Amino acid sequence: MDNKTLKNLFITSLVFFTMLSSAFAADRLSGRVYEGDTGVEPPTSTALANVTVTLYASNNSTQLGSQIDITTTNSEGWYGLDADEGYEYYTIVETDPSTHYSAGATSVGGTVVTSNRIRYSVAAAPLSQQTLTGNKFWDKPTAPANTNPVADADGPYSGMTGHSITLDGSGSYDPDSGDSIAGYEWDLDHDGQYDDATGVSPSHTWYSAGTFYIELKVTDTHGASDTDSTIVTISQEPRECEANFSASLLSGCAPLTVNFSDASTNAVFWEWTFPGASPGSSTQENPIITYSTPGDYSVKLKIICEGGYVDSVIVLNYIHVQQCEEEIDFGDAPDYYPTLLSDDGARHLIDPDLFLGSKIDPESDGQPDGAAMGDDNDGNDDEDGVNFVSPFVTGATANLDVTASASAVLNVWIDYNQNGSWAEADEHVFIDKAVTPGLNNLTVNVPANAVTGETFARFRLTWEAGMGYDGSAENGEVEDYLIQIEPGENDNSVGDRVWEDLNHNGLQDEGEPGLDSIYVSLLDQNGNYLASTVSNLSGFYMFSNLTPGSFYFRFSTRYGYVYSPADQGTDDAIDSDANTATGETPVFSIAVGENIANMDCGLYREAGTDEYDFGDAPDPTFPTLLANDGARHVIHENVIWEPV
Repeated sequence: MDNKTLKNLFITSLVFFTMLSSAFAADRLSGRVYEGDTGVEPPTSTALANVTVTLYASNNSTQLGSQIDITTTNSEGWYGLDADEGYEYYTIVETDPSTHYSAGATSVGGTVVTSNRIRYSVAAAPLSQQTLTGNKFWDKPTAPANTNPVADADGPYSGMTGHSITLDGSGSYDPDSGDSIAGYEWDLDHDGQYDDATGVSPSHTWYSAGTFYIELKVTDTHGASDTDSTIVTISQEPRECEANFSASLLSGCAPLTVNFSDASTNAVFWEWTFPGASPGSSTQENPIITYSTPGDYSVKLKIICEGGYVDSVIVLNYIHVQQCEEEIDFGDAPDYYPTLLSDDGARHLIDPDLFLGSKIDPESDGQPDGAAMGDDNDGNDDEDGVNFVSPFVTGATANLDVTASASAVLNVWIDYNQNGSWAEADEHVFIDKAVTPGLNNLTVNVPANAVTGETFARFRLTWEAGMGYDGSAENGEVEDYLIQIEPGENDNSVGDRVWEDLNHNGLQDEGEPGLDSIYVSLLDQNGNYLASTVSNLSGFYMFSNLTPGSFYFRFSTRYGYVYSPADQGTDDAIDSDANTATGETPVFSIAVGENIANMDCGLYREAGTDEYDFGDAPDPTFPTLLANDGARHVIHENVIWEPV
């Protein structure tokens, strides 16, 4: 072999061994191990040193294969593992320290198999062409083992029937530092269920004598629990036990509602039986029962007393129910108050045992009257239950006498602001006031801001509390009264009435109605606005508690109305004081304690100003057109002047 041949052989061998060496050169896989939550980098996480990390190689994806390198992390948590080419799969395995558990792993080029395994595959590219850095593991400290709490039910306990016993579980504890007992549950009926009481020191009452086993279950914040049992000894305590009752009514008309009241001794449970009534039985202490059918009815009461004693009583034919013709008493306040049945007016089923004054008579409906005399105009004056002893004066007290036929409750309303309603809270002057049979002397505080003049009061006497100024009552009587509110000694007031002047003569004639909702503005003599009010349902208005001085009024009007002629006749109490062009009165003066009640305003509808609402049914089939006297209504619309 010549030199040239040897040279070529040497070069060929060198190339072969170089390629072979390159094929089996070591690749380095690296990363870090942290303590903390997965993906959280320092400084929030901290590096873990001395953690064992092993590299395995295999040609089977389901097996780790052979260990080809092993190392431990340095003080900064770094590790590096050398891998030789020649395998299909390479798996990095992080071994948790004994004080930690795996939280998770991340990798840039590999696949996270579990929280402490990362795998590389050379199926797509050799290791040398993949990213082998950034293989990170996170561990967390292992929590210390939890020790069960210790239950202590205390005891044994003892007591008497019917007396409460306080249990004590405060001796229970949790031996783990920083841990505590989260729940106390008691089994007091020995059924294996801890559902009879909760808390450290619950109370319980046993009503029968004997020995009872109880158990306490305590649970800590980790859900671990413990139980402890003890006994309770209950002795019988002699107790008097006697059933008895009373009733609000023993007889009456069907339907008859009766309030039964327990009068037993030491009862803790009631079992009533009411044959023929509704409801037919009850476990309430004081039930309310209704008898709808005439007849005689028996009542039975069974009781259980403290200590478990039982007694019962039955009264035969105790309740007597009659079939009566229903008679009703109505009020007679004006119909802008709830007086008529159609307005749910105040009404009472007549009971011969309960009424105001000396008698009561029935009506078929409310008897509205401008002087609250409708109930007396039939010739049977039964409105005799109230006597007004002293006048009603603003800012003072008024005395009145109320006569009741029996012990009952009285509710009274006075329309102090004269707005045709008793709905204001300060107008319910007596609320469920207890009255006795005969004369009852009562005192009313009249508000200082009460509107002076005529107004109305309603009195309702019943056996039931909670009565309103409207609606029905099962018994008693309603009486309505016209009363006069007078100004106080130092109360300056001025006002009177706005009315519809039907004959346009500027004078208030009999039968001419008041106009409501007319704005009245009060101005000083220089034209400065001071206050305003509106006329009530009867047309009256009033300004009270005025400072002495000089003033004038400005009245608003309604659409289609004009002012009546002013200062007609010689009687200033019935004429109109408003200027026909401006609606303003002349300037007037008021002194200390003076009350002026003759500042009136007449309005009448101007001819040709009516607007009508017509129907739209077919004509001439139905009368719709004006030519056929079709149905039509005058439209009334208030035009309001804002106070200026």
